[in-house]
Amino acid sequence: MTRRLRVALLNDYDVVVAGLAAMLEPYKRQVRVVDVSTGRPTRRAPIDVVLYDSYGRPGLDLNRISRTVEQENIGHVAVFTFDFHHDLIADTLARGATGYLWKGLRSDELVQALQRIGAGEVVISDARPHTHPLGASEVAWPLRDRGLTARESEALALLASGLRNREIADAMFVSSDTVKTHLANVYRKLGVRNRAEAVAVALRDPGFARRRRTAGGAGRP
Repeated sequence: MTRRLRVALLNDYDVVVAGLAAMLEPYKRQVRVVDVSTGRPTRRAPIDVVLYDSYGRPGLDLNRISRTVEQENIGHVAVFTFDFHHDLIADTLARGATGYLWKGLRSDELVQALQRIGAGEVVISDARPHTHPLGASEVAWPLRDRGLTARESEALALLASGLRNREIADAMFVSSDTVKTHLANVYRKLGVRNRAEAVAVALRDPGFARRRRTAGGAGRP
């Protein structure tokens, strides 16, 4: 019998790592989630692959990727993102990551990619349009329950971090006009009039709460 792949999930938001864990739950015979973390992956258990979700970050935290790659109990690191700028992929692989995966993958495709990475392959998804399997009930991101798409939620997260439109566009590898469209949709769906009111809604929502430590159980380093 093939040993289950031991996977850790890493992001700044509880709701994102919880959503990833739920996404992998139907495949627990193939993949065992040993850690969900908003800080650093646990050092207490061997980890075959760390899946680092880039949601809500301006670009990628390359130093964080390097530290994760260097952690002795971790075999491989993969990034889960919408952003497929050539230089960003090259920089990520140069830091030691061996997976660069598109966030629109179906659950079964994600599991297959993780298994290949765990077996020692370098896996890079094909760049695709910025879409997401919105019909998948297990996929979660902050304020999805208010009708925000994954990219609208991410634009709001970056706005709440203090970034201006041009900086949000750079972080999401889209145009400023696309950011304006995302934010206009956010304002309409949240019933707010401006940036300040949108940020106030985000900061009141528990899905946007960041944690300063890893999650409970195996998540404590």
